[in-house]
Amino acid sequence: MKEPYLYTPGPTPLPDEVRQRLARPIIHHRSPEFATVLRRVHKNLQQIFETRQPVLVLTCSGSGAGEAGIVNLFSPGDTCLYTGGGKFAARWGQIMRAYGIRAVEIAVQPGRAPRVEDLAESLRQHPEAASVWLVHSETSTGVLADIQSLSEYIHAHSNALVCVDGVSSLCAHPCPMDSWGIDLLFAGSQKGFMAPPGLAFIALSDRAWQRAESASLPKFYFDLHAAREAWLSGTTPWTPAITTVCALDTALTMLLEEGLAAVHRRHARHSAALRAGLLALGLETFGAPPSHALTAVRLPSAGECFLRELRDRHQIVTAGGQGELKDVLFRIGHLGWYNEKDMLRVIKAIECSLIACGLPLRSGSGDQAMQKVYDAMVP
Repeated sequence: MKEPYLYTPGPTPLPDEVRQRLARPIIHHRSPEFATVLRRVHKNLQQIFETRQPVLVLTCSGSGAGEAGIVNLFSPGDTCLYTGGGKFAARWGQIMRAYGIRAVEIAVQPGRAPRVEDLAESLRQHPEAASVWLVHSETSTGVLADIQSLSEYIHAHSNALVCVDGVSSLCAHPCPMDSWGIDLLFAGSQKGFMAPPGLAFIALSDRAWQRAESASLPKFYFDLHAAREAWLSGTTPWTPAITTVCALDTALTMLLEEGLAAVHRRHARHSAALRAGLLALGLETFGAPPSHALTAVRLPSAGECFLRELRDRHQIVTAGGQGELKDVLFRIGHLGWYNEKDMLRVIKAIECSLIACGLPLRSGSGDQAMQKVYDAMVP
């Protein structure tokens, strides 16, 4: 049986160089060799986050980084606003409530990005809000938020911290932490960073570090003050995922050698081409504006047959819808290590699966539409 092709929005495929780095012998995390690797990782993460602040490396998933931000910045009874519109947006409200924070949802329809108008009334009603949590790329719906405009509005109309989930947006979209006024930004290794799951990255602004001085929620493993002290000395407070950090080191070097702007353009190109191919096949994409990290697609009428063909005959692994969208969508990842050949492979497999399930199509229409976009958007 041939190896399946992974087209999920995380974990994402690994470059051969990263897989080879994973195969090297493990090193000790308190050795000079690892300290050299970690300092390079720290410096390169600052370039990806576009910040002068320390970008702390945590051994956990992106959800762990979000929880770390919550317990380090807030106290029981604080009011925190968060935008709805997807499963991951809702997760931050769930974690806040678990810690006794008054979490207030800013209602956003799934498939639509939060707008300034959505924030205005909530900020007016809750002038005491300690933060507003935003999801840059909502992985459950494929929708991208305008973080720059939202951040500017929040700072102009409140003292709330701007906290951004960049888990599936970093490396796919620009998200310059400092110039956009982001107070908390976090991400995970298994998305655009082209590394295995198991690491998360988090950075705080000066305002956020000041707020952290008075936060009283309990923390130990996720104490970011301890992580920052360790960062300054080029180490970690706890045993890190050593091999994954080394793999990340290789992946970051590859990303920065390509150039961050070029990485963003690459993701935009794959995203636009895939959507053109899907529309040519008569499929309807979901959500706007779309993220370059993934594309959410409404299931065709023969949805069960289609997904079975895609999985069993073509070995294409996509992600299903989540929550209320479970039987409505499937999601195709194009985040991380993909090229034109990969994207053309998935559109051809989708086309063949649709035809096998009895849907009338003109053979080759999907990849022809994609190729036109690729020809127009020369890298």
